[in-house]
This record gives sequence, structure tokens and C-alpha cells, in this order.
Amino acid sequence: MFEFIACYVACERANVSKSVLSQILEYLTSQNNFPTSVSSHHITSTRREKQVLALLEVVLEIDWNASYVLGLCEKAQFYQVCGFIHTIRHEYLAALDRYTKDVDEPIHAFSFINKTFSKVYASSF
Repeated sequence: MFEFIACYVACERANVSKSVLSQILEYLTSQNNFPTSVSSHHITSTRREKQVLALLEVVLEIDWNASYVLGLCEKAQFYQVCGFIHTIRHEYLAALDRYTKDVDEPIHAFSFINKTFSKVYASSF
């Protein structure tokens, strides 16, 4: 149920209250909701990380507590989401650290570096 709602919110087809958003984020980051087999756990974990990231990209920052969500995502080892939150907070070194911990998709670390240098380069002119 929460995954269905998360999908609709991420697609901007539905809005939810702060409390419902919090429940969705808690559900998606909870280790208790992952399958017991290792391969299924990895696939489910990756899918849920993408869902959390998609949610946070469309929901206003005032509707979620960055420190609280960061704690949930660090515990779940959702490094892309952690990097995203640190970037929003202008904590670029912490963001880079989280992106480099994502060994399954290292491209995000390089993408972050490229975007950061592009912004610095663009602002120097």
C-alpha cells in the first residue's frame, strides 16, 4: 500500500500530509520490510531507495525533516538519498562521501563531482 502511494506522490499524481509522508519514508527504509533472501533483499532495497529519492525530489523540503530522513536513510544504507540530502543542505563533502559509498552505482559520485564543478565553473564567469 505504501509503495503504491509513494509511486503516485513521486509521479505528482497525489499529495500526502506530512504524517503520511513520514510513515511512507519509515516503511520504505525499514529493514523489516525486506525479503529474507540476499538477492531479493538487494533488488528490493535498490528499488526502495529509488522510490525514496523520487519522493524527496518532488515533495517540498518543508514537508519532511532532513535530519530525521537522513538518519533513516543512513540506517538503511540508502547512499544516493543521503548524498541528495547532504547536497540540499550544502554539505558537499558529506554528499561526496555518501555517493562514493554506493558501490553498486559509482556513477553517481562522478555525476555529483561533474555537476559541482560545472556550477563552480559557470559561477566564475
